[in-house]
Amino acid sequence: MPERVPVSEEVVAFLKKLPIGHVTTFSKTVSESDVYLYGGIVGDLARNHVDSQYMASTPYGRRVAHGNLILGYTAAASTRKLEEIGGDCVSYGYDRVRFVRPVYIGDTVNVTYRIERVVPEEGKSFSTVEVANQDGELCLVATHISRYFGAPKEPTPRRAQASEEGPAARAPKEQGEHAC
Repeated sequence: MPERVPVSEEVVAFLKKLPIGHVTTFSKTVSESDVYLYGGIVGDLARNHVDSQYMASTPYGRRVAHGNLILGYTAAASTRKLEEIGGDCVSYGYDRVRFVRPVYIGDTVNVTYRIERVVPEEGKSFSTVEVANQDGELCLVATHISRYFGAPKEPTPRRAQASEEGPAARAPKEQGEHAC
């Protein structure tokens, strides 16, 4: 794969029409198995994630989920964005990631993903990502940068349905689509 993928005229035209302000959401309850599986995969089984007795003696009072696990849940919202508006992209990265409040095992996180601006000539969109817990308390904030390499050829029925019914209209992902 080339180091720098050129931006096609189709992608530039698509990004010039990208709906600024488009919001996508995703919710998930953080389970104990999420924390153990993530910790095992990345090698982070620190006491603050897996030792209930230890954490009971700290100001947190209980185990906290990995910050990067919570950041990882934002990828689901990014994928849903593509299901709703189309296009093919990869994640170019996250800027200004802040873990402003702990997320505990058993919390339900609600991700809000909002397209804020685009730079069509660079093939990029910039989105604000916010994660709140079930009480509406902000836990994570970031800016996600998507790098587009493909524009939709034509709307799929799912994309047409999503734009008619809004983000709540969720259909299974079609084969051949890419997510960032």
